[in-house]
Amino acid sequence: DIFFQDTDSTKRYRLRVGSMRTITSAHECYDVVTQYRQVLPLLGAIKTGDFRHANHAVMLDSPYDSKPQMRGINSWGTNNSVIRVTTTPGNGEFMYALFIDPEIIEVKGPKNASIPPPRPSKEYDEAVA
Repeated sequence: DIFFQDTDSTKRYRLRVGSMRTITSAHECYDVVTQYRQVLPLLGAIKTGDFRHANHAVMLDSPYDSKPQMRGINSWGTNNSVIRVTTTPGNGEFMYALFIDPEIIEVKGPKNASIPPPRPSKEYDEAVA
């Protein structure tokens, strides 16, 4: 079994993927991002418009006003940290997204003590209702 450690190294979590699917339509992805707005981000694949690094992954967490434009959080630090993901060719062109709904099934604390898994947040419960 694989456990993931939290950022302050106090607990470890074992996860199960409750559901997972690939989304190939930017319009469908926009609808899912709108439903789970910042509660359950999607992993998005985009084209960068740079031939040296043609494709890139971003976290899709918020819709913009104009469908199907979404906010992509980039892993490049302060360099282009937010990318507007669209269907327009060039930097930020949507390719596909991966929707993953994880479930925490086991928690270990200090000295490997078992801790009850946390309940899902109110925001999560509302998003999946």
